[in-house]
Amino acid sequence: MADMSSTPIDAEQSRKAPEDFDLVDLWIIFRKHALAFWTSFLLVAAAGIALTLLSVPQYRYATILQIGGRQTKNQFLPVIPLDTASAWIQKSIIPEAIKRLQKTEPHTSLQAFDIQVARLRPGNGIVLSVNGPAAQSKIIRQLLTEVGHLVAQDTNRRLISTFDAVRKLTLAQVASIEARLHALNIKQRRLSTEQRRLGTMRYSGHSTLMLMFSTMQVASLQKELYMQVASLEKQLYKMRRELVFSLPLEMRVTRPLAPPLRSLQPVGLTPLKKVALILLFAIFAGVSMVIFLHLRGLAKARLMAQREVV
Repeated sequence: MADMSSTPIDAEQSRKAPEDFDLVDLWIIFRKHALAFWTSFLLVAAAGIALTLLSVPQYRYATILQIGGRQTKNQFLPVIPLDTASAWIQKSIIPEAIKRLQKTEPHTSLQAFDIQVARLRPGNGIVLSVNGPAAQSKIIRQLLTEVGHLVAQDTNRRLISTFDAVRKLTLAQVASIEARLHALNIKQRRLSTEQRRLGTMRYSGHSTLMLMFSTMQVASLQKELYMQVASLEKQLYKMRRELVFSLPLEMRVTRPLAPPLRSLQPVGLTPLKKVALILLFAIFAGVSMVIFLHLRGLAKARLMAQREVV
């Protein structure tokens, strides 16, 4: 029995050479399968628009942490390497924050929030961000705050340890300088005693040449000692000042630069762009259906022609 979907137009088009295909043929094909095109177009467009309307808008929540460290004259020395801070926060801090907050929010699946960690360049900042709906704004802000609190707690503990280590090293250097000053002061007293003894010998009839040589030698030693004492006292003053003023001021603690904030607009495409993409995809679906039906008609027409020849 002959297939009624195969028409003489299909048979004629199947015998046409590819170079004879023109816009009129396209229009004829479209008119023939217009119902299939509009059906596919409307179904895809309606499904896409329905999904867009039913989807919950996602907003971006973010906060910035300033990682602590020591600020020297030439550079900033963070308490943790900033290049590896992101991996450390992702692996250790975020799971701990979720675990702690889950105790107070047992009905919320906090694991669904994918917190992104990135380094803020330039500077020593870390950006914590996550996408989520406006209805869960409170819990997302609490989660980001808890992550920032744990980062600050851990890094500031390390900063205090670093401060204590630097302070102990500076105190050891101060003690060493004080010991050297004490030894130099003893040498100075000995030289003073020797100088008085030489002065007594001058009036006792000793050789003038020998006394002059000894006096010059003692004076040279005293001058060298005075220079050493002045240099060490300068170093001692600098280190004591560093302990009292400079070292505490060089330390920068970890702290949030701003509380977690929400973006004003939802992330991703705007509704107008979403509708435009949906319509383009619907047109593509309709054209694909027309091409499929046309190729099926050509195949059936060619098959019928072969049967007639046989």
